[in-house]
Amino acid sequence: MRVSFRKSPLGHLQQGPSDEAMKIKKNPLLQDRSLPQSHDIVRTNALTEVFQRGGDVSDCLEVTGEYILQFGKYNGKRFRWLLGNVVRYIIFLLRKVKEEERDRTLNPQGHNKDSLPSFLDDARSFQEVVDPRDYLFSRKPVTPVASDSFGERAKDTWKQIWEKKASGSKMFKLQQ
Repeated sequence: MRVSFRKSPLGHLQQGPSDEAMKIKKNPLLQDRSLPQSHDIVRTNALTEVFQRGGDVSDCLEVTGEYILQFGKYNGKRFRWLLGNVVRYIIFLLRKVKEEERDRTLNPQGHNKDSLPSFLDDARSFQEVVDPRDYLFSRKPVTPVASDSFGERAKDTWKQIWEKKASGSKMFKLQQ
């Protein structure tokens, strides 16, 4: 399967949605609301697509690229389209499946996610997906801080903060 990953002028992978993906994301009328199909039907349709264009039907990666997504805002789009247009969404799916497997809450939702594991396995074969995924998975969670970064003085007024200053800068300013 050949995928054209979008790159910035400096050659970096663009993970965010393409213009086409943004239109679909922002406009629910453009989102496919058809009922999900079984994995067998999705696979048969993918094999037919690969065969009709003269591709190699024995190449699992090529066939999986023609699978049609059966859930979410990009329902009805081919997995190959996702790789080329919304890498960040694939990384999100990888993270969600990993969390659900870890917590033992993986819910295949009937036919909706039948094809997802094989697609995600194939997506891991692309270095453009693996590198950002590994980076994001390796980051340690950030400790939350007070929303206005004043900590214990978050509810104080500026006058109260000025009055409590013990550093001597208040006296220095008054002497000038």
